[in-house]
Amino acid sequence: LYYLMECNGKELLSSITILKNTLTLSKERMQIVDLLAQPSTRITTLSVTASGYTVNKEEMPDTEKLASDVVAIREGRYNDVVTTMGTIAAGLHKRYTQGIDPFIVMSCDNISYNGDLTKRVLSHIAESVDPAFGAYVRDKTLFPNSVVDRVTPEQNFEQQEAQDRKSTRLNSSHEWISRMPSS
Repeated sequence: LYYLMECNGKELLSSITILKNTLTLSKERMQIVDLLAQPSTRITTLSVTASGYTVNKEEMPDTEKLASDVVAIREGRYNDVVTTMGTIAAGLHKRYTQGIDPFIVMSCDNISYNGDLTKRVLSHIAESVDPAFGAYVRDKTLFPNSVVDRVTPEQNFEQQEAQDRKSTRLNSSHEWISRMPSS
């Protein structure tokens, strides 16, 4: 079971029952790539901090930080990618090599134009791996822009009791806006 704890003067604990499983990128990267590559995966959502997009100050792909991911994907060593964007690109590349249509990549965070940013980074990785793979990501993959505003205070899992590590503390206000691209 997973729990959500809302904090707005009083604590409200809710059970999250829609999740079947969760995986940790740092420990189960290849399982994540394999799941992304399955034909039954139609959409993947992510919520990352600005640094998780692996961009520079101009919000362009950080080619230096992404270089090892590009080489790993090009060589089919998907377990060797190190960034979040590299992991998603690895899943897309595995689908591409199997002739499977891409999944929708939906960022669920409060970064402005997060779909456009995700597309820019993943298209850069894909183009650097292979121009045809670049066209697959750029032209066939959907990247909706969304705004999700729900402040999540920093979690300190090391200090939580073992049974409390599957819960997340949030404040009570939230907003969700999404615009799907028209293609």
